[in-house]
Amino acid sequence: MEEQTVELPEWAWVGPAGPNGAVVRAEYGDGTTMVDVVSIVGAMIGKGASWQVSNDTFGCDPCPGAAKLLRLRLRCEKRPKVETETLEFKEWDSLPGTLAGTLLAATYGNETRRVDVTAAAEALLRGAGPRQVTNDALGCDPCPGASKVLRLDISAAVQCAEFTEWSDVPCSHIAQLVDARWGTAERSVDVFAHVMRHVSGDAASFQASNESLGCDPVPGAQKILRVKYIGKAVGQSSCSACAPERPIGGGCSLIVMVEAWEGERISLPPGSVGAITGCSYGVGASWVDPRGFLEARLEADGALDVLVSNDALGGDPAPGVPKSLRVSYTIHESRRKLADEGEWEIHTAQDVSGDVEFCMSGPAKTEEDLAHARRRCLLLGCGGFRLTTGTVNQFGEEDGPPGCEQLRFTQDLIRASLRPRAAQPHDSKQNAALRPGIHIAPKQFQTDTVWRPGNDAAPAPWIGFRPSGRFCAVATQMCVPPEGVAESTYYMFGGFQCGYGGIQQFSEGKQTITFSVWNAPQGDKAQTVGAGPGATASHFGGEGMGVGVTYDPSGEHVKWTAGTTYTWLLRATPDGEDATVFTAHIFKPEQGWQFIASHRRPDPLAKQQGKLEALGGFLEDAGHTSQRRAAEYGPCWVQRADSSWEAVTQCEAGDGCSRPNKAAGVTEDGRRVRLTAGGSAMPPSEGAIFTPSGFKIHGRFSLKP
Repeated sequence: MEEQTVELPEWAWVGPAGPNGAVVRAEYGDGTTMVDVVSIVGAMIGKGASWQVSNDTFGCDPCPGAAKLLRLRLRCEKRPKVETETLEFKEWDSLPGTLAGTLLAATYGNETRRVDVTAAAEALLRGAGPRQVTNDALGCDPCPGASKVLRLDISAAVQCAEFTEWSDVPCSHIAQLVDARWGTAERSVDVFAHVMRHVSGDAASFQASNESLGCDPVPGAQKILRVKYIGKAVGQSSCSACAPERPIGGGCSLIVMVEAWEGERISLPPGSVGAITGCSYGVGASWVDPRGFLEARLEADGALDVLVSNDALGGDPAPGVPKSLRVSYTIHESRRKLADEGEWEIHTAQDVSGDVEFCMSGPAKTEEDLAHARRRCLLLGCGGFRLTTGTVNQFGEEDGPPGCEQLRFTQDLIRASLRPRAAQPHDSKQNAALRPGIHIAPKQFQTDTVWRPGNDAAPAPWIGFRPSGRFCAVATQMCVPPEGVAESTYYMFGGFQCGYGGIQQFSEGKQTITFSVWNAPQGDKAQTVGAGPGATASHFGGEGMGVGVTYDPSGEHVKWTAGTTYTWLLRATPDGEDATVFTAHIFKPEQGWQFIASHRRPDPLAKQQGKLEALGGFLEDAGHTSQRRAAEYGPCWVQRADSSWEAVTQCEAGDGCSRPNKAAGVTEDGRRVRLTAGGSAMPPSEGAIFTPSGFKIHGRFSLKP
């Protein structure tokens, strides 16, 4: 037996099967102030029913107003030892596109202090952006001011597979279980013991669900079971769902999920469905498995068409309540083959217009990356993708890496949107042999551009405040409501023409504050000239280059509380004839004004000195968790040259994607705009509160001063 620590956030559910081992210790609080609740946890497990991590369950609130968690120390089955290889990457090194094995563990730091960053490293390897080893990418700075190294323990013998919620997990394929985690990319819990019980039993498979895995670590979010295992020898039963489709160490399977509400229709064209891996119809705790009804409608060519209704699915699991149908499936083999052997149409001198929707971007530097981009394009039902060259800045440094962006349009709509590609004076030309430009899928391919929860990051709705005239300072307020907190979220409310700032929520309750400024295209590099205690200043790249500060998530001064209104103050001050100093403060009701940082930005354009414009904010799903998140922005005030302040009453809010899980609109008091994004599709009753969702939103609002 061995011991491990598991943390469950407030409002998480623990199923009747209990946690992943025998409870040795249980504490409830904000991570710093904790109270002993082991007797209560033991009593709840003894009842054999589901229970929720909450103040009501434990009969106390040790940290009023703060986000809380339940920390469990568990005694559980010892994991099998496997032969591993250790890879080391220094800070600012770039990780390879693939590893020669499956990632088992990752630590970050130096010989004095190292922390576990396995989840962050997996997200970094899986992500679409730069794979650079930085504090921001790994969510911590274990040794401020010191050189750090990322260590990856990998094993070529271990395979990795992913199973979306409600899909079937084949027990017969797993000869030796190495690891199992249940949750989202940013928040997951160890479920090794639960999976081990299923694998060791007589059943051929089990369904990946909160019930079978003993808990719901992220209520309301689409979850994934990630299993690392040693497979059986050739000749024994295998699972097509475990075939590698995307490189994360040894590779993970791609299983697609679609969800539709009662009265809607799921229509998947030929070449879509290889096999249905899971399905459920219902709402809340009332679900039925309509697999037989769906498989009867599944065509041999992979097409599926079904109206979501009680009659079509064999009954009504929750009378009088709107229900949804969730179906997860593997991709039909014909589509996989077409990606590799079909004829692609390539336009190297063309780009697409701004209304074409992008998704699932990734690196594109090698022939292997190109082949992967083609397969992923068809697996996701997209009509093509844009292959970018990457850029270098005036200093010869990589400003943005070469990449691939899938296009959520049909082939004909992509062709109709083609336009000449603008000249790129700082083209990096790293991937010229791959023919950067617009790659359109083979003409015989039938696209499938229907939105699916969990496949893409949550939308990133934005807000822009529109004051008139010139001003030198701006103060913007923002409040994250308790139901709007989600891991891996950047709540940006200090945006301006050449930078941005705001608060962030990481996993395990960690939080931070950031403030960054981009370099001017013609000037020298921006520099940090001052920062508050606990801040780390560094230059960044991959999205344009500049300088920014991030605060140590372990510091008390970076913490923020849901339901509290914070004010971001930004001031622009001319510095000489060719530079501006941008200074940011944040006001916390419990602490007063807190200095964030001052950045000096040289810019030879005289009209830019001391100027602020393009004010606003956004919600960003930085970890592609797809969870529901929300924030309320406003009021906003600007300061004129005569030191007078005035309220900004005109603003815009919008989002460029057509996913139906977003909304924007004025709050009841008329002084704020609420942005909501992520999770499942919003039912019509939710959309009625704000701008109707389900299409590209762009609203203009008038606020009360």
